[in-house]
Parts: sequence; structure tokens; C-alpha cells
Amino acid sequence: MAFVIALGACPADSGDSKEKPHVPKPKTITQTNGLGFNGKVTISTSELYLNADWDEVVASVITALNAAYTASPPPIQNQVTIAFGGNGVEIVLVDSLADDKNWEVRDGEFRTLYLKIGSIATADYQTAFIAMGTNSTGVGKASPAKGGVFLAIQRRTPFLERHELRHCVRTGTAV
Repeated sequence: MAFVIALGACPADSGDSKEKPHVPKPKTITQTNGLGFNGKVTISTSELYLNADWDEVVASVITALNAAYTASPPPIQNQVTIAFGGNGVEIVLVDSLADDKNWEVRDGEFRTLYLKIGSIATADYQTAFIAMGTNSTGVGKASPAKGGVFLAIQRRTPFLERHELRHCVRTGTAV
């Protein structure tokens, strides 16, 4: 019994061992582990996350990509196959982009999509797919639903609440 009490008083049990936000390792997703089409995408960020939050963000990106692919006409699906095939693409999640952009494909980085974290569910992925598949630059802002197809987040999660709070503190706005 004394042994158990001694373990209960260990510094590791005092809350010091809780996970701290950190820059997560990039995750590579293919058709075998979640991508709804043939290809490969590596998702990375320099923002700080807890592991569970990062898993949730990656899942949100994959859900959005799959929904956009499914809603795309065959010519755009072909651009996705071109862009995501071979070595695949990288999606870099950023907290903000210049000029209030929601996504960007930069000159010379045609296989990299810079995606604003707050725009995961609303970005115009079809236009981004075209830019990436044709080796063109492109920028975009949130787009309204087209043809009745949209991605909705059906539940509030701790990640979304923290992200909204962080945005409100930085911008001085209310949620």
C-alpha cells in the first residue's frame, strides 16, 4: 500500500507529464488510409497542436478533399489525378495568408497548396486542383456552395473552439 501511495506522489503524476502543444510531424495520406481517390498528399504545419487535435485537423482536410473530388466534374478529377499522382502534393496549413486569401498555389511550388486553417471547410478546392494540375499559380477565397454541394462541420470540437478563441484574441472580434 505504501508503494501505491508513493507512486501517487510522483512528479510525473502531478500534471507535469501532460502533452504540450507542439509542431506536429507531417502526415502522409494515400488511398489506403483515407484519401478517396488515387494519389498521395502530405499535410504539414508550423502551428502548435496537441496530437489529438492534429489528427482531427488532418481528418478535416481529407474529408474536404474527398468531398471536393467527388463533387468535381471528370475534367477536374483528371487534374486531381495529375496533381496528386507520382510524388503527390503537400498541403501546408497556415494560420493566415496575405491579402485575406484562403488558399494559394505559388509560382515554382505547383505541388504545394498553402491552406488557411480556418478555410478547410470552405476553400474552393476545385480551382486549387486546376492550378496544381496545370502547373499554374492561383489564389482563392472562401466560396459559397455550388450546385448544392457543401461541407458542413456538424459538431463543435475542442480544436475548433480553441482555434476560434485564438483568432478572436488576435483580431479582437467575438465568436
